[in-house]
Amino acid sequence: SGADTFTVVVVPNEEQQVDLGEEGPSIGDLYVFSGPLFDEAEDTQIGRADGQCMTTSSPGPSAEARWACNVTSTFVEEREGAEIDAQGVGRIEAEDVVFAVTGGTGDFRDTRGQATFEYVEREDRIVITYEVDT
Repeated sequence: SGADTFTVVVVPNEEQQVDLGEEGPSIGDLYVFSGPLFDEAEDTQIGRADGQCMTTSSPGPSAEARWACNVTSTFVEEREGAEIDAQGVGRIEAEDVVFAVTGGTGDFRDTRGQATFEYVEREDRIVITYEVDT
């Protein structure tokens, strides 16, 4: 046990946006994604990531819109099937968002900490840096 910081990269190759209610950004809109999870160098696939976000506030320009999200990273290989769960609220167009790590399974069963999600560092990628106590 102890502190652990590591970065993973999600390639969200399956994604769906569902526009509910008014056309354009509005409360209740959904964004769902999944895809392979790679190490920071994108050399090795280390699992999969699955996430869902719902628009919870849409007061004006899309930069102001907020999503509540749940994201699970599932690891393979040496961490057979272990998962880390993260949840939080972020602005849709923020450069990065910090979510709470709320737990996990396997190696990450008692994990707590935070996960920083970056959307702009690499095109068509979500970069997640986990800072956790295991």
